[in-house]
Amino acid sequence: MGICIGNTYAGCPSCADDIVLLLNDQNEMQEMLNTVYDYSSDHRFLIHQIKSNTVVESVNKRTSERIQQTTENFTLGDNIMEFKSETTKRTTSEETKININDRISLARRTLYSLIKTGVHGTNGLNPRTSCKIYQVYVIPCLLYGLETLNLQNKDTITFAVFILAL
Repeated sequence: MGICIGNTYAGCPSCADDIVLLLNDQNEMQEMLNTVYDYSSDHRFLIHQIKSNTVVESVNKRTSERIQQTTENFTLGDNIMEFKSETTKRTTSEETKININDRISLARRTLYSLIKTGVHGTNGLNPRTSCKIYQVYVIPCLLYGLETLNLQNKDTITFAVFILAL
């Protein structure tokens, strides 16, 4: 079941806690959803029902709409999977700006909290140790979640300036 590209199976790519089921045949979809549900039940984790949905992609929009109208809703356990036009919420430029400012603020607070331990330029820890602590604690605070943001060129410059300023 699922899609193969040449001899390589690509039916359920995943990233962190997200999984996508890719199929060419809509009849296999319910069987794959049952497999996912059984696996999650066996391994004692829950699949978020509100975030889970079905997206039909086809060569053209008209075919996608026809498939949605003629296909019964799929189920994941006892819950119905809704048909939607897209799977993820796209962030607006204003939300991106707020998230970037939050990331920079958190990284700055993390760095300031480490200064008391000797992570500073003079009479503190060895510069190599300070640099390693900075890489392990501050940089992850700054970069966490950025892969989900739609960054513009000016936003990446803001991050670069922050990193260089430290």
